Amino acid sequence: DGGKNGITGGPQVEEIAVIARWLVRLRWIAICGFLVLALSYSLLPQSVLPVPALYGVCLVLIIYNVAFFLIFKTRALSAAGRELFCIRLQVLFDWVALFLFIHFTGGIFSPIVFFVILHIIINAMIFPPAQCYWYTTFSLLGFGVLFLIENVFRIFPVTNPWFGKSVHELAIVPLLIAFILFSLVLYASTFLATSIMSRFRQREQLVHSLGRNLKKALTRMETLYDA
Repeated sequence: DGGKNGITGGPQVEEIAVIARWLVRLRWIAICGFLVLALSYSLLPQSVLPVPALYGVCLVLIIYNVAFFLIFKTRALSAAGRELFCIRLQVLFDWVALFLFIHFTGGIFSPIVFFVILHIIINAMIFPPAQCYWYTTFSLLGFGVLFLIENVFRIFPVTNPWFGKSVHELAIVPLLIAFILFSLVLYASTFLATSIMSRFRQREQLVHSLGRNLKKALTRMETLYDA
């Protein structure tokens, strides 16, 4: 059952497998975009970004996407739980890769942070609303941890190209206000995406129900005709 496995709408194993393979195809587009981004940064004069690290993240993306592609191509469909595990594993890897790109392109001030909204929309297309809100909360916690290790503890200090090469002191109050506003935007995006997908799934279930009723009616008509 799809609800027990964590995907709304009660899909069968085939539908879960289609979603897992769709993520692999979608990731190729993201990889091309990240490669273009890394190339554009490498062409900048006196770039302050660690461009080899960007290419390294792209290489990791290509490797694990090829691995998922080969796994799905060589093996037959398995139980819904295993197919759903593959989806969650892909989502986890994608979140880690996105945060690495955010770190290497300027940290929490990188424009790549807005790609989190795309991840939220994709999650809303796959998971039920409650789990989508959990993913949004974990992403905000991830930004908090990223800020601590970059700017407070400086375990992995980041060079911010948007502020130049000089180090600027960060004011806490404006950062807190910006974080609250960004959190509101992420939760609002989650609410809109899950609401739209819930209405779509209701219509989809209605179409399936009408199709089953029509099939039953046709069966009864055939039985009456044979009689």
